[in-house]
Amino acid sequence: MTQAYPLQWPDGWPRTPSGRRQWKSRFNTTFTKARQQLLSELDLLGAKSAVVSSWLPLRNDGLPLASAARQRIPDPGAAVYFLFHGKSMAMARD
Repeated sequence: MTQAYPLQWPDGWPRTPSGRRQWKSRFNTTFTKARQQLLSELDLLGAKSAVVSSWLPLRNDGLPLASAARQRIPDPGAAVYFLFHGKSMAMARD
């Protein structure tokens, strides 16, 4: 079963070398807003059982722990796992 924390990177997906990762996002949003928008889009597609996996520790309600949200995590990778028409799917970015 896929867990939200710690990050579970999909098998076969290459990682961006740490020296090539960009820490400045082109998007001005929060983790909470981005997560909600992602889950809303998956819902519109008809995806089921979505799990967003990252190195950001979460509370029981799925929102980030306040102490963790204020820190820069060493691995910015995130993966989303879901069922689409009964088939297991994954997408990941770092």
